[in-house]
Amino acid sequence: MRLSTFAWRGACAGVAAALLAACGQVSGPLVARSAISQVRAPATGHHKFRYTGGEQFFTVPAGITHVRIVAQGAGTPAATYIPGSRGGTAEGTITVTPGEKLAVFVGGKGLLGANGGGGLGGFNGGGDGGKGVYMGSNSNGGTGGGGASDVRQGGDALTNRVVVAGGGGGGGIAVGFYGAGVGGEGGGNIGQNGRGGYPGGVIGGGGYGGTQRKGGKGGLGAHFGSSSQGAHGYRGRLGRGGAGGPGYTKSGYGGGGGGGGGGYYGGGGGGSGSNRTSGVGGGGGGGGGSGYVTPRATHAKTIQGAGSPKNGRVEIFW
Repeated sequence: MRLSTFAWRGACAGVAAALLAACGQVSGPLVARSAISQVRAPATGHHKFRYTGGEQFFTVPAGITHVRIVAQGAGTPAATYIPGSRGGTAEGTITVTPGEKLAVFVGGKGLLGANGGGGLGGFNGGGDGGKGVYMGSNSNGGTGGGGASDVRQGGDALTNRVVVAGGGGGGGIAVGFYGAGVGGEGGGNIGQNGRGGYPGGVIGGGGYGGTQRKGGKGGLGAHFGSSSQGAHGYRGRLGRGGAGGPGYTKSGYGGGGGGGGGGYYGGGGGGSGSNRTSGVGGGGGGGGGSGYVTPRATHAKTIQGAGSPKNGRVEIFW
């Protein structure tokens, strides 16, 4: 009887050992699964930056190593006898570090010329419009160029820009019988040239678009005979559009040229108009600023004229 009791106890002990072993084998994976469930992927999101007239900042969230940037350059408004223009777009995905701070600049639209002078260029590189002259007095001048929208990494200098959407060129102004030139669209590898009159005519020539290497040339000032010479527009430069040429004060007549758009390189300002016996010529339009995306970015593109006719904007996705 004792032998059978010991045998029964031994069997029970064996079953218990097997159960404990089974429980031990199960407990390991359960703990591992519990630990894995606490590791979460970084949250996704996006932030939209609107025009403020100043520098803004974006801090990279925890766990994020890449962000996609989409920027729209600013344009210029249209009014009676004054044509408007659009900025461009640029986008790309860049590598970032959690906690890193990116500088954001949203371009402002170019302003219409006020009584006695040309319009101011928009924030972030838009060139000023040239003043107009009519019957010896200052008249409303050309429109200022639109500012570029960009994001900068590693600092806030122009050389730190990684994505740039070019601004549109300002339109010249008509102060007589002859029309004004249209500002060029911003963006693309090369900004669009502004439009104007032909050399030797009474309408100022359009400024040239900015490129990847240099700013656009200023438009030629119109001339009619030896006594009526319009002023040339000014060349754009890194990050800034050139100013439009002012109306010819000696003759007392001439429409001011539009300012060049801001960009990676800015567009040239439009040349001013001149007068002739039958009327007064308008100023030429400013050239558009060029767009840019750093070679380090992926999914990069920049499109001419696809941006805003008003203030620009920047969006960052993660």
